[in-house]
Amino acid sequence: MSVEDRVLRLENAFATLSELAARSESRADTLLELVARSDSRADTLSELVARLESRTDTLSELAARAESRTDNLAQLTDTLVQLAVSASERADTHESWVNTLGARTEEHGTWISSLGARAEEHESWIKSLSARAEELAVAQGELTNAQVELAKAQAELSKAQAHTEAVVAETNKRLNHLTDVVERYISERRNGQH
Repeated sequence: MSVEDRVLRLENAFATLSELAARSESRADTLLELVARSDSRADTLSELVARLESRTDTLSELAARAESRTDNLAQLTDTLVQLAVSASERADTHESWVNTLGARTEEHGTWISSLGARAEEHESWIKSLSARAEELAVAQGELTNAQVELAKAQAELSKAQAHTEAVVAETNKRLNHLTDVVERYISERRNGQH
């Protein structure tokens, strides 16, 4: 083999090596672009997870408010029951007194005026009881609103969770594809070098 043939073969080998190097750089650029896309999607996924955590915190806060309002409502209900029982007992007592006073009206004129004063006290108590009942109704309305807000927040959380799961599944699929491409590239490089 002459020197010119050897030089020609060396030039061809260098040309082939240059072409392989260019292909390798192109594949490396593609791989870097895929990695950048994966990083971008991972950032999006992190943002979605942060939103989900924020909504979970909001949901927990709403649940705590609902629980607090339920406790207040229970306390108001207990107070209302106690007031009703007390009012009933006083009404029974007053009725008994009225019956007794009816029989003794002629003998005890001063008792009638005393009974009138007690009747006014009883009426005042009934008004107080009515005011408490209105407060209870307002508290029940607030509890209902809080429950509606809680249901809405749970629905939003479910939607966000479904969306996050879909994004995670898509990201996993793409990462698996990227892994396959990288492994194939490495395998081809090894097979080409041996």
